[in-house]
Amino acid sequence: MGAIAVCAAASDFIDGPIAYRTRSADSFGRWLDNLADVVFVLTALGCEAAAEAIPAYIPVLIAASFAQYAIDSVVVSGSAIPVKSRLGHWGGVINYTMVILLAWAPPPRWPGMMLHDATPLIALFYVTAMCERALGYRHARAVHGSA
Repeated sequence: MGAIAVCAAASDFIDGPIAYRTRSADSFGRWLDNLADVVFVLTALGCEAAAEAIPAYIPVLIAASFAQYAIDSVVVSGSAIPVKSRLGHWGGVINYTMVILLAWAPPPRWPGMMLHDATPLIALFYVTAMCERALGYRHARAVHGSA
C-alpha cells in the first residue's frame, strides 16, 4: 500500500503541469482529477478507519469538505471548473500525507500512533477550512450586492 500511496501522490503532483503543457487541461479533466483524488483518499482512509488506525470522523470530514467544495464551485460560484481555496489545498496535502504515513507505519508504530493522536487537530483543520469557505459566501454576497 505504501508504494501505491506514494505513486498516487506523485501522480497528483505532476498530472496538472503535464495537462497544462500538453494543452489538454479542460473543466472535465479538472473535475475528474479532483474526484479521483478524493475517491483514492477516502478509500484508503476509510480502510484505515475500519482498522481503527484513525477515527471514522476523519474520512467523514474529508467527504463533507469535498462535497462543500463541489457544491461551492458549481452552485455558489457558478464555475465550470473547481474553485480552489488556500486551506483546501493544504487539506489535500494532509490527506495524502495521512495515507502515505499510515501505509508505511500504521499504529502501533510510532508515526501511526502520532497521527492517530493528532486526529482531533486534523479534524479542527478540516472544520476551519469548511468555515473559511462558508465565510467566503457572505463576502461574495456583499461584493455582488445580493441579500
